[in-house]
Amino acid sequence: MSEKNSSTLPALSSLGFFIAVGLIISSLLVSKSFERVKLASQVITVKGLSTKSIKADLGIWDGGFSVQEQSLEKAYVLYEQTEARVLAHLTSLGVSLGTLHKSPVYHVRHLKYNDKGQPTGEISHFEVSRNYSYEEKDVAVIARLVEIYPELLKKGITITGNNARYLYTKLDDIKSDLLGEAAEDALNRAKSLVEKTGSKVGVLRTARQGVFQVTPENSQDVSDYGYNDTSSIKKSAKAIVTASFAIKAN
Repeated sequence: MSEKNSSTLPALSSLGFFIAVGLIISSLLVSKSFERVKLASQVITVKGLSTKSIKADLGIWDGGFSVQEQSLEKAYVLYEQTEARVLAHLTSLGVSLGTLHKSPVYHVRHLKYNDKGQPTGEISHFEVSRNYSYEEKDVAVIARLVEIYPELLKKGITITGNNARYLYTKLDDIKSDLLGEAAEDALNRAKSLVEKTGSKVGVLRTARQGVFQVTPENSQDVSDYGYNDTSSIKKSAKAIVTASFAIKAN
């Protein structure tokens, strides 16, 4: 072998070594780039929840009473006497009669029935009734009103439609804070899941607001269409945000 060929071999070997190293590095860079592209196309979707304890700031009571007598004249006389007693009792419970909504006075004629359950056309008695509705910001007054039934029943007064509703009227004032807290909760949940895999949470891709839920305190009741509790004074306001985040390499 000539001296010229002998000197060429080490040079070719070195060149081959550098080419091989270059190919390995290029392969690693391409692999890493592909991994980044793949991660960039991946997202994680989580739901964030925010809950706030609230108290009803408006109560509504609906109730009424009725009396019965054999003649319409006697029924109206008894009605007037009974209403005076009912209103006195309502006043003692904190009701302002000036803001008490009163329905018209109704009367119904009841007929007698024979042994076959058929009306005979003969009048059995007359019933006279009136309904009330009362709104009060002091919900404790409304809570006392729903206890009216047994007290008046002991006095021989028949109470009808004794119902209470408790509302929270300032939900719009706290919606923004609830949504912000729910979004933050979603981010924290995403981080907790992703960072355990050695990756990181990237930019927010999408965010969707769920319906607001107002439930009794400590209740787990929810509805796809929203839940608005009116049965309890103490409540929980809940907001849900569904968020999708990009995943990036650590």
